[in-house]
Amino acid sequence: MARQIGQHYISGNLNEFIDSVRRGLRREYPNILLEGDSWFDYPGRGWGALNAPNNIFEAIAMLDPLGANWLDLAISGATTLQMQPHLQHYRRLKHAHVRLDYVFISAGGNDIFANLAPILVPYEPGLTMQQSLRQDILNTVLSSITEFYKRSLEMRDLYHPHATVVSHGYSAPLSRERGWKLFLYLRSGPWISSVFELHGYPSIDESPLRHDIIRTIHGRLSNAIAETLAQHENTLFYDAQTRRLNLAGKKFWADEIHLSAMGYKNFGADFIRFLEENQDYAWRRKQTIKA
Repeated sequence: MARQIGQHYISGNLNEFIDSVRRGLRREYPNILLEGDSWFDYPGRGWGALNAPNNIFEAIAMLDPLGANWLDLAISGATTLQMQPHLQHYRRLKHAHVRLDYVFISAGGNDIFANLAPILVPYEPGLTMQQSLRQDILNTVLSSITEFYKRSLEMRDLYHPHATVVSHGYSAPLSRERGWKLFLYLRSGPWISSVFELHGYPSIDESPLRHDIIRTIHGRLSNAIAETLAQHENTLFYDAQTRRLNLAGKKFWADEIHLSAMGYKNFGADFIRFLEENQDYAWRRKQTIKA
């Protein structure tokens, strides 16, 4: 079912989206395909869920008043393999004469967490950070992630070559070790600390090894995505770390891998500034309508 945040129209149904954006005033707004996992679709944690924004997408929609049309394909917990069927939407939008102006992709984190157990070597005293990782498995996972980005970029190039593809790096989650819960009954995680405990790694109070491993894995993931986007024109890659956005501290994190409302507000505000700095970006009515 479609919903609205201010002037932002959001639908997760392709046919509904096509029908709506081809009619009336919605034709004057930019069309954006939103693809990803919980960083675009996180529902919030506990009572904090009532204190939106609960993800990057909500932060963007709430912070910018001018509006856009969003085809929202993001699903919490989805891996890049589960996102593969969405690639056909590029062609279907083209055949429906709906032009994409932007493609936002936030994918790969769940591929890493789903494979964290086989990526890690069982702990032994004296194990270094590099020795803790099965590099062959990590490389295979990263290759699978970047293959999805490559296929998305190829579909963009083929059907919507003027659309800008926007993605982001991952900030290492070092502030909390708790999982997700919504009130009394819905729970998931923790996704990282439980795997470390299963493999016998010392706690963060006893050793910096866990944090060093997470920093390394997140750095590898961010670099892989950035390098893939750099091989294509008309792409933008946002990295909170290189922009020195402060996300350290529990107040910025809701759980082990998701930001809090304050964290997403800070991330979203800087994300919008980054887009504006790089290509005179703004949520505005499309100039092509008047051309």
